[in-house]
Order: sequence, then C-alpha cells, then structure tokens
Amino acid sequence: MHFTSSFSTFLKHGINIVVTLACITAHAAVAQAPFSMATPNGNGYLILSGYLDTQTGVVSLPVAFMQDRPNDAPPNTTGLCVAELFDGTATLLASAHFTPGLTLLMQEPAIQSQPDSTTTPVSQPASNLQEFSASLPWHPASQRLQIRCAGKQVYTLRRSSQPPVVRLDHANSAQQRVRGLISLTWRVTPGNAPVLGTQVQFSSDYGQRWVPLSPFTPDAPLSNMLQIDTTLLPSGRGHWLRVLASDGLNTVYATRTLTIANPLKIASTAPMAEATEVSPFAPIEVQFVSPIATAALQTNPLSLLNAQGQTLTGAFTYLAETQILRFKPNLPLQAGQRYQARLAAALRDTTGNALASLYTWSFTTAKASP
Repeated sequence: MHFTSSFSTFLKHGINIVVTLACITAHAAVAQAPFSMATPNGNGYLILSGYLDTQTGVVSLPVAFMQDRPNDAPPNTTGLCVAELFDGTATLLASAHFTPGLTLLMQEPAIQSQPDSTTTPVSQPASNLQEFSASLPWHPASQRLQIRCAGKQVYTLRRSSQPPVVRLDHANSAQQRVRGLISLTWRVTPGNAPVLGTQVQFSSDYGQRWVPLSPFTPDAPLSNMLQIDTTLLPSGRGHWLRVLASDGLNTVYATRTLTIANPLKIASTAPMAEATEVSPFAPIEVQFVSPIATAALQTNPLSLLNAQGQTLTGAFTYLAETQILRFKPNLPLQAGQRYQARLAAALRDTTGNALASLYTWSFTTAKASP
C-alpha cells in the first residue's frame, strides 16, 4: 500500500495536519493530538477505537496502541461500557468508561472477539454498528484487556508474550540529511499475535513531542512505504521519524534520525494573496514552517509597498512560539488601495536555509464606507 502525506499548518505547540491516504478505514480517524515518546513497556495510555454491534453485542477493536497522553482528557469515569486492564492474577489495574455513539454508515472488515475466544477476520454489515473510543491508563503489568457493556463481557484480548518487531529499510544511527520528497519504507514481523496496525510519526525536538504523519492504519501490509514531503516540515537537526506497530497490548517502534535541509518555506500569510476587503488596520503576518534566525530579523525582514511603490514604515514583531513575523504599519492603510508585501532575501531559518526565490504577495484594502 502506498501513502502520501502532507501538512497544512505546522505550529510548535499545535499542529493541524492534512493526510491524504490511499485507504482509510473509519477507525483510522481516532483523535490525533501531539504526543510525547511512549516506550513499549512504559506508563501512558492505551488508545482504543472500535465499534459495538447493537444486535449481537459483539465488539470489534481495529485500533489499539500506546501513547503517553489520553485522547479524551480527562478520561471518562462513566458510560455504558468499561474497558479494563488486568494483570496475570486477574487483579484490576486500570479502567476507562465510554458510551458507543456514532452509527457507522459503511461496510468494512473487522476483527471480532467473543469472550475468551480467538480473534477471527470477519465481515459485518455496518447498519447496527456504533463507534467508540477510549483512553485507558496503561500499567506495565497488564496481561489482559476486557470490555464490558451493560455489565456483560463483550471483548477479551490477552497480551502476547512475544511482541512484534518493526524495521526501517536503509536506516542507521547517523544523521541523514534530506530534502524534498523522501520515501520511508519498513517491514513488520509479527510476534505470536496478529499485528493490529501501524502509524508513522514525526518529532522535530529529539523525540520530546510526536505528531502522526498518518492515521493508525488497521490491517496495513507488513511491508509498507510512506512518501513524505519534507518541505512541509520544519528544517533543522534533531528530527526523528518513527514507525509504530501494535498487536493491541504491545506497542513497538523503529526510529530514523534526520537533518531536514529545505529552502525556507512559508506556511501562510495574512492577508492572503489577492485578498480583498482587507481592514486598513490589519497587521501583515507571515508564518514560516521553520523557526527564523534572530540575526535575520534585525534589518527590515518584510517590506510593505503602496500602489506608488513607496515603502511604508512600521514596527516588526516575531512570535517565536508560532513562527509568525508580524508587521504593523505606523499609520492605517488607505481604503480601496492595492498593496504589495515583500520578504527580504536575507531571511534565514535557524539552520541557515534561505528562501528559494523572492517571495511577494498583494492584497487590496476595503473601500471607504459611503
């Protein structure tokens, strides 16, 4: 299976992602907040997403993997159903409640489980299926996952003694310098339980925070590839890519270290190019994909020209947390006039990358009220 991934806006503390995939199941859309590194046997949360067949009472669970923050914060303490983790002596270690809600209007393969039965791939009509998700506090001693709905046990998954193994092709411990479009290829070797699915993740800060580049993909091929447009990621050192694989109660990773060296790229502008009806009092803003070097901000990093080609004066502000350069003219702009904004060629990000070409855009202010 071939995936293509792209980012819309990349912020340091809040990332909006657009991912285009060749195949997405309903449960791949589980919430994807940024999260930090979670080790296979560390504390964190077991993220669950599946559906309940309201006619048969059978639960299908295509999505189960570890991360260190819950997707529903705080985790629910009430609901029709409860997910529970037990150790090898049947001692309850953790629980999280949920209520299935969204009725699915599609048909898709699923993994079903009767109480204490083995999982078997089957196909179910979706008319009676209600989707659910839950974040279950993880405990390293966990050996069994159980789900009960209205007091009845409807799902059981036992932890396998041999977790899966995931390997990246052409990966090594040295920093790899990349730019443009790259291909990440990997292979998953199952342990003594089927692999539920995989997910590709990215970190720009040596693994402190991670963001998914693809949804958790159930039933993904064991050999796979993701094409990544690195121009939509921040340039710099200390960037990591990793592939997550899970069999439900074991989550493992393979990691690749990168230095991304693309030309400085613009994420967005305000006003947008060719915008009309712009307020004469609005500031001019540019958001960059990568952080900007302080030295490059010292001498007029942005120019704003009126219709006569005159450069307007004003004050600059750089918001490092969101990588936004803001220009506020000293005087309001004239109504009904066209303006051009131009970025300085001397702009550099913190790793020395410049713009690939001169960057300009134009907009028109709103006409004066009669």
